[in-house]
Amino acid sequence: GSGLLVDLQTFLYAFGTVLDGFRDRAAAVKRLLADPNTSFVIVTTPERDPAAEALHFAERLASSDLQVRALIVNQT
Repeated sequence: GSGLLVDLQTFLYAFGTVLDGFRDRAAAVKRLLADPNTSFVIVTTPERDPAAEALHFAERLASSDLQVRALIVNQT
């Protein structure tokens, strides 16, 4: 009855508040990652598949105008 509608309204209001907070945090993270002072260091192994994934990730970052500072191949 009407109790269900009140509960639904309360839930939707709370969800909207959470969603707004999520959007704000996502925008802040995006600004941080795009900041010119932010750069990425990618660490991989010399094995074929992980190295290929690391290169692909570096290319994706670069195509998104995100700076890759170093690509480290860890042999230990």
